[in-house]
Amino acid sequence: MDQTTIQPPLLQLSEQEFRGITQAANAGDRNAIQRLRELLEESATLWQTVGDLATHAITALIGLITKGESVFRESLHKSMQKLRADLSRPNMSCLEELCLNRVLVAWLQMQLADQQTLEAAPDTALSRYWYQRQSQASRLFDQAVKSLSQLRKVNLAGETIAAWNGLKVFPTVEQQDHNVGQEMLQAQRFQKVACG
Repeated sequence: MDQTTIQPPLLQLSEQEFRGITQAANAGDRNAIQRLRELLEESATLWQTVGDLATHAITALIGLITKGESVFRESLHKSMQKLRADLSRPNMSCLEELCLNRVLVAWLQMQLADQQTLEAAPDTALSRYWYQRQSQASRLFDQAVKSLSQLRKVNLAGETIAAWNGLKVFPTVEQQDHNVGQEMLQAQRFQKVACG
């Protein structure tokens, strides 16, 4: 069978089949672990979605902040999407994306620390703990913002020099085929199965 007739593996695997493979792999089944490795090798979208630690951290922090309140949780997810979009720019480098993720996570950590500080009874060990965490979270957020800002200055300087020299230092991301959108949605569903 030649490569052009092979469909992406995710499109040939149901959520139930994927759940069975992951449950068997989690139980130590070597064949299931090998099959899982093959699926991950065949589908970058799957491992990139399931293995996105920044998204996992953001989701966990949103859960801690919202305490199970659905409207609050979904609204905060939307706010984070907007914040990501506002802070993003076209053709971001991998390092810039990592810095942006750090800003988002640090912002949520700071919000959680603020919330816990306000909820703790005054003049208790718990309130002092959260006050320290609030200070640490604020410093981490400031550092993350500074790192992103400095990286963008360096990238901007590199892009300017490249433009002067007629070079392309930061290549744009190529558009992938029409299956990517479908595969991405399916990978996100599988992420929920694997992690939930």
